[in-house]
Amino acid sequence: MDWILVGLQILVLLAIGCIFLFRKYLFSYTTEKGKNLATKEDIEEITRKVEEVKSGYVAEIERLKVDLSVLSRKHNILLDEKVRVFKKLQKRLVDFKKFCEAALGSYDSRGEFHPNLEVLSKDIDKASLQHITALHEIE
Repeated sequence: MDWILVGLQILVLLAIGCIFLFRKYLFSYTTEKGKNLATKEDIEEITRKVEEVKSGYVAEIERLKVDLSVLSRKHNILLDEKVRVFKKLQKRLVDFKKFCEAALGSYDSRGEFHPNLEVLSKDIDKASLQHITALHEIE
């Protein structure tokens, strides 16, 4: 029976010795585990904040895209209107030039002056005042 008691005491001493030997490793393990858990929580918080900032930027970019699209559409409408007016102005100026050339007439081979208003097409006005009035309306 003494042997059993002695064996138990030796076993308890070995267990206590093992605890003292592995205490450093046990504490470092729990410390590292705690650091990892804290790091994981920090990463979750940082990720959440990054996602909030990113969603704010995405919303702002989408708003700017809409504003830019509206502005681009306005400019396109304005450009189309300007092109339409310039084409109308060009036609009127060409008609006025034709009128002026026809009103001045031409000299024939004998040196006589002949006005040519009758050679103008029907859609061209036959008076300078009509041309000037039309150009002012376009303006």
